[in-house]
Amino acid sequence: MPKRDVHAVAVLLAGFATGVATAELVETQHRPMHVLVCSLSGMGGGVMPDILEPAVSPNHRSVAHSLVAAGGLVVAAKASYHVKCLERAAACEQRAALLVVGSQEWGKERRSAAAWRVIAASALGFVAGYASHLVLDGATPRSLPVVV
Repeated sequence: MPKRDVHAVAVLLAGFATGVATAELVETQHRPMHVLVCSLSGMGGGVMPDILEPAVSPNHRSVAHSLVAAGGLVVAAKASYHVKCLERAAACEQRAALLVVGSQEWGKERRSAAAWRVIAASALGFVAGYASHLVLDGATPRSLPVVV
């Protein structure tokens, strides 16, 4: 089983790499936040398998550490939820552009747009972090179970 520090570095790098690779999906001024959120949510996704199934023994791997979970990540990634979130952010920005700058409604639309961008980046980073955890565990002698 890879040690916790190996997982920590790998999931942070997976989230960061995902953020950099997908940064062109967001406007230039939002790219640093996109990369940061992907990196942090990658860490969250990377620890999730061990939160769901704590590593109390070498035989702790079950559904959350399985090839079924890996398949679920593929389905989640292909669903392009992040694209839908970015479309909602763009719609909020378009509505804000029609409002008086500084008005309460304008601020609400801008905050909503920011929230949708954070949700999009979080989804990407979480999937990347969780996947990197499974890749590391899959490379061990015990590998990953198909499903238990």
